Amino acid sequence: MKKADLEKRMYKRVAIEVSLRYLLPMTTFDKVYTASTFDIGKGGIGLTCDEALDDGTAMVIEIDPKQRDLDQPAFRVQAQCIWCEPKDGKFQIGVMFYYFDDDLRTQVSCFVDAIDSMAAFSA
Repeated sequence: MKKADLEKRMYKRVAIEVSLRYLLPMTTFDKVYTASTFDIGKGGIGLTCDEALDDGTAMVIEIDPKQRDLDQPAFRVQAQCIWCEPKDGKFQIGVMFYYFDDDLRTQVSCFVDAIDSMAAFSA
């Protein structure tokens, strides 16, 4: 999928920078990678990473809302790399979430809504 095609997203993205961890389950579970976000939405997240990922790479992302002083537990969501581009010596990666149940969807939605409210309040 080309980056221009992503402008037709199903969900609004909210600019946010937090650090997170991710695993690449199709390769190995013994290495934990770190990244920072540049945006997040109810359907996916934008990451800045040191490593490039191939389109279609499966990953498990762990997000801790407490980094933004939100009283929500950390959660893990399965995701897939949709695009990856080099930028300033790192890689920007567009990631799409895959949900297993309504509880996880609700956790992600609550986190995104809280970040969106915080952004609107500070504007």
